[in-house]
Amino acid sequence: MPGVDATDANGNVTGSLKTNGLVGSLSYALNVSTGLTAGVTGKYISQTLGPVSGTGFAVDFGAQYREANFGAALVVQNVGPSFKIGSSSDPLPRDLRAGVFYKPRNSYLLSFDEEKPYDAAAVAHIGGE
Repeated sequence: MPGVDATDANGNVTGSLKTNGLVGSLSYALNVSTGLTAGVTGKYISQTLGPVSGTGFAVDFGAQYREANFGAALVVQNVGPSFKIGSSSDPLPRDLRAGVFYKPRNSYLLSFDEEKPYDAAAVAHIGGE
């Protein structure tokens, strides 16, 4: 994979920066009660951009309830400290999602979810199959 062009203050290309990123995760889920499941994922994050690098961690939490032809879920993603690379530090892209689905017949499914990123307005998603 080629690197990213390094430039000076005038925009002149001065070389190439090597970049890479890695995320490793470990998940655990369980049946809490009839129809209710919950899970957690721990993530190790590593990133390098030229001469600077950083590592961090984050956790995702989720729960889902299903009963007959209805379901609902709630997920919180990227809970953790700010990610530091070199001397810069930025918050992880935290995200909250809640959704429902309804399956009126075996071959049809309708769904709706709302996504609320940490630093942006909420976005609604609707779908069907």
